[in-house]
Amino acid sequence: MAHTTHTNADDFPLAPRDADGKFLAAGDRVRILSIASCVKGLPVQDQERLIALVGRTRVLAKFDRFGFAWLPFEDVQGADFCLFPTEVALEA
Repeated sequence: MAHTTHTNADDFPLAPRDADGKFLAAGDRVRILSIASCVKGLPVQDQERLIALVGRTRVLAKFDRFGFAWLPFEDVQGADFCLFPTEVALEA
């Protein structure tokens, strides 16, 4: 399960595939594997809140036009932060 960093504009929109290459859709339950793409530059309190989510499951709220996967902080509906799709794994 390798996280892929995308830095080239040609990489967007991101493919809706998880760390194992499985297809993702809004409403899927996913396990958060990494928060590396969104934690840099945030205040320490926000970084800690995101780090605490690694290993937890959430329902994928949506994909934006760039292909980022949006997830809620709490295990309820919402779209509070986004990750590369490869930073999550589809739950069985």
